[in-house]
Amino acid sequence: MEVAFSAQKGWLYDEFGDFLQEIINGKSQNNLFYRLLKRFYDNKPNFRYSTVSRGEENLELPSLSLIGTTVPDSLVPISNKSKFWTDGSAGRIAFIAPPPDYIRLKSAPPGEAVVPESIIEKLKAWHKRLGLPHCEIIDVAEREEQLTLAYGEDKSKQKKEHKEPYVIERGPLPQNDIDWDDSGVREAHEVYHAALQNLKVEHHLDKRFSSNYVRFPDMALKIAMLLCSLENNDRMDMRHWHRGLLIVEGWRRDLHCLMAQLDAGNSAPDHRPGYDVLDDAVMDVLTREIPEGEKRSARWISQKGNTLLRKAGSPEVRKILDELVDGGGNVVREGNGRAALYGLKEE
Repeated sequence: MEVAFSAQKGWLYDEFGDFLQEIINGKSQNNLFYRLLKRFYDNKPNFRYSTVSRGEENLELPSLSLIGTTVPDSLVPISNKSKFWTDGSAGRIAFIAPPPDYIRLKSAPPGEAVVPESIIEKLKAWHKRLGLPHCEIIDVAEREEQLTLAYGEDKSKQKKEHKEPYVIERGPLPQNDIDWDDSGVREAHEVYHAALQNLKVEHHLDKRFSSNYVRFPDMALKIAMLLCSLENNDRMDMRHWHRGLLIVEGWRRDLHCLMAQLDAGNSAPDHRPGYDVLDDAVMDVLTREIPEGEKRSARWISQKGNTLLRKAGSPEVRKILDELVDGGGNVVREGNGRAALYGLKEE
């Protein structure tokens, strides 16, 4: 599978805001990703690049499915970087953001998360129906010998020593056409595109919204394509479009919510994160990192947290923990001062 889908990858990146700052500011080798993320989103037929050790590499139908998690405050330093918001980079990202007054009162349910077997079987059947590239394992020495017997020794160029005795040659990636003739989806896509552009003009939206508003219709269409491929044998109808539209409208709402939070963060002194953000980060460590019935120090909790929590430091984290304990929630404390240990109440 790794060879068959060598140019189609999935990536889960925690603390994605820090990574975005690096690639946008161009202060590390990650700056190359700024261009790559845009190219891989567009699903071009080929992508070529050269390396010193391997020469020219050719990726066929490259794609990257990326899920990044971060807190809004990590995006504040780049919220006014016009390049990121206006050159199409941000427009290729679907932002999902909770309202600023959102309070998480429940932790994840106990036990292992189990995906229903019915979903697994449908995804497996879908994967099989989409098709796999043909891969062939080639014995390098045997192939060279057969070529020599058939055509004689090649004296025009020096023989290259292969580091590996075998190579794997991959065939083309199967493609599946989507049928949307007479479905009404094309017309609905055009109406949605026109509506968004009119909204942008009529309400004099910030230019940072422009690239997202241009791409929202195509995002809805891509979701509709996935849904019809999954459950309707590649035949698209208005059900799939309406579901895609519903999802993308949620992303549009969240984008406005995120921008409001970023603008509020820019107007705050020193861009310091609010206590609600740090509270969530502390609760996340208590829930995910500490086994039930056990307790840890404020220093340990701050080191296990995200970037904001680590920057806040153990004194600030201890203050938040004490406030959570005194608030009568499910956070408990054992001891006092720097020696205090914190955890969650046992159910």
